[in-house]
Amino acid sequence: MQIQLINVAQKMPAWVDAACDDYLKRMPREISLKLATVPLAARKARQPAERQKQRESELIIDKLTPGSLNVALDERGEQWSSQDWSQQ
Repeated sequence: MQIQLINVAQKMPAWVDAACDDYLKRMPREISLKLATVPLAARKARQPAERQKQRESELIIDKLTPGSLNVALDERGEQWSSQDWSQQ
């Protein structure tokens, strides 16, 4: 199984990258986890925040693999336990 995690962020500090690398090494060999970071859209005066979010969403869509199952995580969404995830 291949999992691709796409996030929107600024460049992370080195300790974050090191922690992620360490965690990825612990994943079972049957699971391939690929991390991709989309840069925050340029914040311009007078540009609505909605336009910035639209640009970020376009960058995310460009990273999606055709035919893949896509799950969006949002802080306003429903929270799932590990067991809920495993049932999906």
